[in-house]
Amino acid sequence: MSIVFGWNNFHIKTYTPKELNLTTADTSEYRVEVRQSYFHLFWIPFFGLGKKWAIRKEGKLYEVPSAMMETIRRQNIPVKTPWYTFAGPLLIIVGLALWGLYEKVDQYNENSNEEARINQRAKILDSLLEHATDKHVITFVGVDGPNYGKVFHLKVEANSKDSIRALLVTTGKSQFDATPGVVEDYLSKYRDNLIEESYSKAYLKSGIPKTRAEDFGPAHVAIQLMKEDTCHYQLKNIERYFGPIVHDRGTGGYGGNAISMEFTNQGWPSQIIALETVKGNMTWETPLPLEFPQANSLGNPGAYLRASGYTYGSPYTFKMTVQDSSGKKYVYLVEGVNLEKSVKLVEEK
Repeated sequence: MSIVFGWNNFHIKTYTPKELNLTTADTSEYRVEVRQSYFHLFWIPFFGLGKKWAIRKEGKLYEVPSAMMETIRRQNIPVKTPWYTFAGPLLIIVGLALWGLYEKVDQYNENSNEEARINQRAKILDSLLEHATDKHVITFVGVDGPNYGKVFHLKVEANSKDSIRALLVTTGKSQFDATPGVVEDYLSKYRDNLIEESYSKAYLKSGIPKTRAEDFGPAHVAIQLMKEDTCHYQLKNIERYFGPIVHDRGTGGYGGNAISMEFTNQGWPSQIIALETVKGNMTWETPLPLEFPQANSLGNPGAYLRASGYTYGSPYTFKMTVQDSSGKKYVYLVEGVNLEKSVKLVEEK
């Protein structure tokens, strides 16, 4: 791409010869103009190169004779430089200001959405804590001290009105490597050696972040899990283990009036045996049963579902029935728009 630049001039003001004391009588023979010279980039003025005087006669411009020019100079006529001489830099400044404003608005919206997401997540965790069974595992992540970033789990043993009795599981794995399969294997091998503690629900709930400041900022909320441990932990998740664990992988696509979406199973190897549309016009094209193997920490492999009749931007709801190797069935309710969706276990049978 070539860069177009150069210099030019434009008209600022016109004088009659009498106004400039060049003659004593009015004349329409010619006029005297003061013009602004400027440097341009892609024909947009960037900065001035000084003023110049010219004579306009019969529509054409001529240089001012030196004697006339000397008379004009002696008068020290003030001529201001028009602001649009600097149109290029001004456009850049305005553009940067608008971009900065856009960034601030975008960041504000992003923070607001994140705030709403964290608050909604807190409500879900609160509800799960109230109804946790002996199949549920509560996940904590260290926020300070030598255990910063490390994952700890509480395997629920009993859930009473005000408290939860649980086994403390410390696999030593990172947040991304402590998959449900790893936790279940650890429980199977070391259950008899694990510490069992009782925690009030109110205490556990105090470790759930409800705002961005409590989640990411210096005001983060956290609790201690062991009396001799001075580190603090934040409650990050509550999940039903010992069966399939279905999550939205967030991938998929559109083609014509069809939509495809991918789900991942971090629990027991299973099969998707039924798909039932509750809301929307989706007709499922995926052959069933569909193998739903246990995924690794990156969510591979997943299960792709495809449906026709979908209109982009329209909401949908459907039920997905998953069956594990023992024959037990789990019904998940999937609600969303396009590829943004939630997955919730609603029934076991």
